[in-house]
Amino acid sequence: MLVWHHGSVLQPCKCPLCRRQITLLVPGEASLRERSDPDVAEVLGKIERYNHLFGGNTSGLIQACRFKCLSVLYIINCSLQLIFP
Repeated sequence: MLVWHHGSVLQPCKCPLCRRQITLLVPGEASLRERSDPDVAEVLGKIERYNHLFGGNTSGLIQACRFKCLSVLYIINCSLQLIFP
């Protein structure tokens, strides 16, 4: 979770071993049994949020917002390259 928080929020983090994008995080059974612990519940909530964003089941609204943000950044980048070659 720390890798994702220090990286880009718009993209899934990459595996440190194979460098492929991580699209789904699966919590272990022990952490699921300890859900009543506030620290464990916080981490499980972050895992659920990550999976919701990048697990392939994202809502159309999130995908549209992500696409628009990336499109705007691309246009700004292209414009700056034209102004300052």
